[in-house]
Formats: sequence, C-alpha cells, structure tokens
Amino acid sequence: MMRIRFFGLFFTAVLFAAFLLPSAASAAEWQTYSRDAYIQSKSAGKIVLVAVHADW
Repeated sequence: MMRIRFFGLFFTAVLFAAFLLPSAASAAEWQTYSRDAYIQSKSAGKIVLVAVHADW
C-alpha cells in the first residue's frame, strides 16, 4: 500500500513539473543570428539554439 501511495505522489509531481511549471522554451528570445550575440550568449552560459531554414 505504501508503494502505491509513493508512486501516486511521484506521478503527480512529474505531471505538475511537466505541465504546470513555466518552461524555458516559453522564455526564449528569438533574434537574428550574429556572431557577437552568439559569443555573448555562450559566455553568459545561456543555451543557444540556431534554427536554419531554407526555401527550396
């Protein structure tokens, strides 16, 4: 019975963390790529995502 209660609480905590806490992706600041901005972000310890798109 204790094991079931533990897994129920664990499952609830995981759902709370996954869906109710604000995500880092929602705080993303999109900007046009520049070498200086990339270097500044990396030196500040920020995560850098470079999105590449091509129209064919």
